[in-house]
Amino acid sequence: MQKKQTEMRKALPMLKQFSQEKSDFGYLGEEVRIIESSNKNAFIDSIEQRKSAFLDVGMQYIGLEGILNISYSIQLMKNLEKLHLKLNENDIGLEEIEYLAEAIGQLKHLKDLSLNLDYNDIKTEGIKLLIEQLLKVTKLEVLTLSLINNELGDEGVTIISEYLSHMKHMQMLQLQLDSNMITGKGMNTLSDGLTHLKRLKSLKLIVGENQLGVQGIKEIANGIHNLRELQDLSLFLGWNSLQNEGMKEFSDGLKNLRKLRSLDLNFYQNDMEDEAAIELSMALLHLTGLTQLQLLLNYNKLGSEGVSALAHSLKQLRHLKKLTLVLIENKIDKIGAIETAQALNELQDLNELILSFKSNKITDEGAKELEKSISSLKNLQSLNMNLNMTGMSPEMQTMYGKELFKQIQLLNQLRIGLDFQSPIVNMIISRMELMNEFLMEITALEKIGIKNLFTQEMLLLIEQDMVIDILGTDFLSLVPLNYRF
Repeated sequence: MQKKQTEMRKALPMLKQFSQEKSDFGYLGEEVRIIESSNKNAFIDSIEQRKSAFLDVGMQYIGLEGILNISYSIQLMKNLEKLHLKLNENDIGLEEIEYLAEAIGQLKHLKDLSLNLDYNDIKTEGIKLLIEQLLKVTKLEVLTLSLINNELGDEGVTIISEYLSHMKHMQMLQLQLDSNMITGKGMNTLSDGLTHLKRLKSLKLIVGENQLGVQGIKEIANGIHNLRELQDLSLFLGWNSLQNEGMKEFSDGLKNLRKLRSLDLNFYQNDMEDEAAIELSMALLHLTGLTQLQLLLNYNKLGSEGVSALAHSLKQLRHLKKLTLVLIENKIDKIGAIETAQALNELQDLNELILSFKSNKITDEGAKELEKSISSLKNLQSLNMNLNMTGMSPEMQTMYGKELFKQIQLLNQLRIGLDFQSPIVNMIISRMELMNEFLMEITALEKIGIKNLFTQEMLLLIEQDMVIDILGTDFLSLVPLNYRF
């Protein structure tokens, strides 16, 4: 018992920052303050019986001393079933990760672990030490491992893959491996690890800004091909030079996941053309159970042929509740917008829609068809739409905004991105010179369904119940200083 009390005193500074719930940081600290009371033994027993603990000390550069205190704290809470640690940007290297890993390795009852080690200095040697200890935590079912920008390379990913091959009972897995110099070879080994997770229900794989190339996307397809129990899949593959080749294999792997309810695909800036979108659309035709779909295809080379193919597939997803389709800066004309509008007509269960054709050329005709379709969605509660730089005339933009305001009565959130020169923007600007006039304008807009104004890029914040988002950097000079953040 004397040894436990000594360890307790070492851990006190960090124990005060742990909490039992994510929203309750510092709760445990209240009990720590009774350490000087006469009932030390009862307090130690209380700490040992903790089932969950959360700690956020990200970007505090705690170094070795901080990690030692965290390790002491974890060792005291030996019955934990859930542990979430946010330790990003803390100068954590080989020595620090060794102490932390040893402490986690002693948590024999742990089922849910979230470990954020982004922007540290873990490298291959560090991940090896961590994985050696995680193998001792045999009851783990939920794992979030975030290692963004840690110079892991293919060798580090191979170590993670070998670990996954032993975790056949894993149900939820999130790996964030952005900016780690991973190539298609590394994805080959990770794919092998994923194939062992037959019970997996949720997978989130974030591997942006690596060097996956065509081989990488093919290996991901091989990895997910037989995960037949998956209900939630999220893949972030931006900035990886995927191109068109390999999308057929990816589509073939995706179409097998018939139990999927939520799909999130981010192919940001990958030189993808219509061929890639057509292959993706073929997979979507098989995923008719989806209730949530997010497609982020920004900064590619998609034209209306590819978008039309996607739109055709969307028509078959009749159970969708939430849809995000973001196509910023492609090569889409009015035909793509009209086809998308026709698809939206079929999705009458939608209650949340995010849609962006920013920096395409859909013109007034395409925009008008979109407005008609969106206005017909009677169950829609949240709309976020960006039509900035789409070839719409200022007059059409004004009409567009007004019609949506009038026709959609059930919304509790609305954001619309319009060009700076739009008359509807000028109308709002004219009301912002004095705070009272600005609030009067909000009151006037409330009568047609708009409660608050919110401009994200211009850093104006009022509230976040119901919003209209007006994009244009010149707008900032007109924002009252007390509303900037």
